[in-house]
Amino acid sequence: MVSLNRHPQLSLAMIALAVAASVTPVAADPTRNGNIWGGHDHQPTQGEVHASELASGVAAPASQQRAAGDEVDRLYRELLHQVPPAASGQPVSP
Repeated sequence: MVSLNRHPQLSLAMIALAVAASVTPVAADPTRNGNIWGGHDHQPTQGEVHASELASGVAAPASQQRAAGDEVDRLYRELLHQVPPAASGQPVSP
């Protein structure tokens, strides 16, 4: 075995190697993940969108919003009551 007292450069190199091996790189936090960055969710809520539309003057009239909501509800109910084609053996009507 090599005596470290006789080879100071070897002992210094072994210490440097041990220190380098013990330091593990820290993964940086992603700067952006979808609509989340800076620790905050940047996806607007329905209320924020509506307020922004009203402020800019592009909001749809209440009757049009109601009609669109009714159409979404109808489509949702239609989807809930559909039977998957594999179970019934018949194609699902569009």
